[in-house]
Amino acid sequence: MGTIVYTGQPGSTDTVLYTGPAGGIILSQIYAANLTGSPVPLTMTVQRVISGQTEPVATALSIGADTMQELLNPGRLAYGGLRLDAGDTLHASAGTAEAVTVTATT
Repeated sequence: MGTIVYTGQPGSTDTVLYTGPAGGIILSQIYAANLTGSPVPLTMTVQRVISGQTEPVATALSIGADTMQELLNPGRLAYGGLRLDAGDTLHASAGTAEAVTVTATT
């Protein structure tokens, strides 16, 4: 695992988790861990500052009870990960507030 740049539990409404620093950054791994006894849906997006576009990372993805799941698909990993340019923001919301812990690394 690389350097952790974010770890936290998104709420049930869309929340900014991380903002790309000056010069940008490449996230090589994003994990979601659900340590509750029930599956929890997670939605994650990237909002691009220059284009204004919103790119899905995960849409209502069910994170199973007592599991951890990698969120970056093989296509993104083939390009080295998820690039965030300066000011781009990583957002997330969970079906149950504070039930899923998200960790992003470089």
